[in-house]
Amino acid sequence: MSLSANTVSFGEVAVDNSTNRLINVQNNNDMPCTFQFVTDKHNMFSFSQTEGVVKPFSFARIIVTFIPPKTGNFYERIFCMVRNH
Repeated sequence: MSLSANTVSFGEVAVDNSTNRLINVQNNNDMPCTFQFVTDKHNMFSFSQTEGVVKPFSFARIIVTFIPPKTGNFYERIFCMVRNH
């Protein structure tokens, strides 16, 4: 299993506006792959899907949305856990 990006940059976003970025979760194995992003559900970074199963030799598209509540620089480390890998 691999991610299309190790880091995601949103650039400058005005307060209370939003922007989206796409991450692909790629499964290059012959068995289904279960993944889970570890994140707070009440966060300024939200995920279209935080967990799921990717079929063999397929991928899932995850949309990450950023809505800054105030002016500033924001950074968060989010982990992607993969079952049995």
